[in-house]
Amino acid sequence: MCWLFWLVGLSTAMGGEHKPLCRKVTESDLVFEMRFEQRGHYPDAARDNEWKPPMSELLKTARTGVVATVFKGPIALSAPWAPGYGIGFTLGSDPAVWDAFFARKTFSKIYFLAKEAESYAAKGWAEESAGCSSSAHWSWCSEFKTLQGRIRECLDKATAP
Repeated sequence: MCWLFWLVGLSTAMGGEHKPLCRKVTESDLVFEMRFEQRGHYPDAARDNEWKPPMSELLKTARTGVVATVFKGPIALSAPWAPGYGIGFTLGSDPAVWDAFFARKTFSKIYFLAKEAESYAAKGWAEESAGCSSSAHWSWCSEFKTLQGRIRECLDKATAP
């Protein structure tokens, strides 16, 4: 029975650790909301084979990104998406999820990034592929506005005397 707990713990660690929100905010150098316009499409061949869309299609959308809200860090409103932020559209391979993603005309995502050499690394990387029940960092999640408020509360706590 002990091996079962070890195996579950190992798979959880390998999949990424869901950190408490205020810890993610504290550990991040940049916390911001980026707004995107959908420009890519889900090719029929990828859908039919239940594959993720090609990176070239995700890049079409990523390149439209502009910073809509700055919570923390040296980044300007309306700053464009940069490759160092990563694409961050990791939604699995379920065609229905990708169809819904590509059907959105616009959407936003909240990024938690820490500076590493010449780029940034996601501090909430376990949530990158998680649905809304795990983390409301996508604008289509019902708790998106609540998450924005909770981020501000974390920052207020961090700066309180």
